[in-house]
Amino acid sequence: LKRAGAAITLVALLTLGLVLVGLRLLPAPAPVPQLVAAASQRDAGDLVLATSDILLRHDRSGAEQETLVLRELGFTGKLAGLVWENPETLLLLADNSAGGNLYRCQLQQRQCRLLADESGPLQASAVTVIRSSGRLILADSSRSLLSLHDARGRRLASSERPLPARPILRARDGLLLLNSAEGPGISVLRYETRAFGQQLDEILLLPPAALAAGFAATRDFAWSGDHWWATLEHPESGAAAVFRFDALWNTLGEVELPAGHNPDALVPWGKRMLMLDRTRRQLLRFSAQGEPGLPLASPHLQRLADSHAQTLGLREYLGEAALTLLALLALAGGSFTFWQHLRQRVFAADRHRSAPVLAKRADDIFWLPPRRQRPGHFTALLRRLGMQQQYIGVLGNSLILVDHRGVYHVGHGIELQQHPRFLRAEEVIVYTGTRR
Repeated sequence: LKRAGAAITLVALLTLGLVLVGLRLLPAPAPVPQLVAAASQRDAGDLVLATSDILLRHDRSGAEQETLVLRELGFTGKLAGLVWENPETLLLLADNSAGGNLYRCQLQQRQCRLLADESGPLQASAVTVIRSSGRLILADSSRSLLSLHDARGRRLASSERPLPARPILRARDGLLLLNSAEGPGISVLRYETRAFGQQLDEILLLPPAALAAGFAATRDFAWSGDHWWATLEHPESGAAAVFRFDALWNTLGEVELPAGHNPDALVPWGKRMLMLDRTRRQLLRFSAQGEPGLPLASPHLQRLADSHAQTLGLREYLGEAALTLLALLALAGGSFTFWQHLRQRVFAADRHRSAPVLAKRADDIFWLPPRRQRPGHFTALLRRLGMQQQYIGVLGNSLILVDHRGVYHVGHGIELQQHPRFLRAEEVIVYTGTRR
């Protein structure tokens, strides 16, 4: 029993160690996808939210309509940006830097294809659509290049100029607006074929609060609700704030954001403005006057977040339950082993080791006295083996034999085998001497 308890303890401890190692090596559940881009149609008001792998379509009220997996549409890579081209077509930018990254996706046909010109697939850091003609304007910051393309992708004109690492293009009122590569400004350019890229003006965005905070770069800007909105940022710390301007770019004031929000993109949605923070699953919503509204959340992402939380909770609960059970088993095994050790010592001291059934009747046992004429060499042998000379006893109709280890064996009737010189009970043979 003592060995069994020790074995149980050892197995429990080994299993406990394996469980701890397994919990560390077990891969974490897939993280909840984060929003990386959003875009709305100017007229219909339909809204698309996007993670790096899926598109989430919403109607003008914000109700979710459908979920599209980009891989199933033929889009490769991770999504970096998107723009509506028309009510059923999106232009998507992948994050890869080679082999072309601009896709045209037909939502009804569930198909995405790379756009290309005569030199090959198109590469862009940003894209915007001229609504009146359907032409495309691309900005490639890696080559410091602006280019004008027709709807099929054929290049019509290009212009080299310094571009920020994350260019923002807005076509409005016959002009192309581009965030400046140097300072918190907006470059005003022409986009006609013959004069493409010629600069007409440079608008500096210098709200007093932005100057005081050291905001020296324009992260994003957009028109919504008869006003311009712009996100100005600190080029080193990454801190940012959103400001509103009138149609002539006169400062109207700073938009108050919840603590901890750092908007990556401004998304016009009718006369409202949405702000996307890639570290959060909800978009902030503001009225045309800059008043905050209820955040816009995707039910699909919320379900994924709830499932992720449940998986983590269940895994933690099962891990803690397994560890607790194994710890209790190890404790029980160790306690049982120690208890058996104490019992063994008690029985050894009372000459009844390994004989718990005899413990209460030890005084009733009649021990056969050793015969005086027993040969001396046999008595010496018994002593060398650690045996007492009283090794045959009688208790009622049972015979008790004691082996060389002091372990008691009890038997009666057919359990006993007799020989002229030996008695056998179970596997123990005790010498009884001769009649001489």
